[in-house]
Amino acid sequence: NSVVFVGQNIPFTGSTVTTIGQSSQQNTANLEYRNVGVNLSVTPTIGENNIITLDIDTEISQTVGLPPDNTSANVNGITTDLTTTTTRVHVPDGSFLVLSGQINNTTSRSKEGFPCLGSLPVVGAAFSRTASTKTKNNVMIFMRPKIVDDYEIYKQITERQEELASEEGPADDVEAAFELIKTPDDE
Repeated sequence: NSVVFVGQNIPFTGSTVTTIGQSSQQNTANLEYRNVGVNLSVTPTIGENNIITLDIDTEISQTVGLPPDNTSANVNGITTDLTTTTTRVHVPDGSFLVLSGQINNTTSRSKEGFPCLGSLPVVGAAFSRTASTKTKNNVMIFMRPKIVDDYEIYKQITERQEELASEEGPADDVEAAFELIKTPDDE
């Protein structure tokens, strides 16, 4: 079973404890965290004639009503949209699979204006403007399951993945990560 999560771990208030003293009252918030992003779980099984069965679970969540940078996440609570897909597919060895259909439409509105003047009743509209932005996201996941039954092919695939990782991230970070996972066979 392989699981990949890409996203954020956002805090929210799970519960609040109130302590009442002789002359004061103190509220303490207990924070909990929720993963928000894309979660992909794949369980492969090899069957007859090199047919690979994949049990695939996807979960895509996003916060509702927060600014894009999430810097002012409301600690009192968050609301999330959640889309899930669970499927089982049978794919010949080395063939491509495309998962699609997790479509999300969002509309956001923003108001900009001169401080103080934009919020005045009646005349405020002359000193401010409202913008509406529509966004459509379609998550597509491409997979190509391959049965690796030869050590040389395994090494080639591993080297190629190392090259791709080196191209994507800072070289020092990638090299340090590879050092952690090396086996005696790699030397």
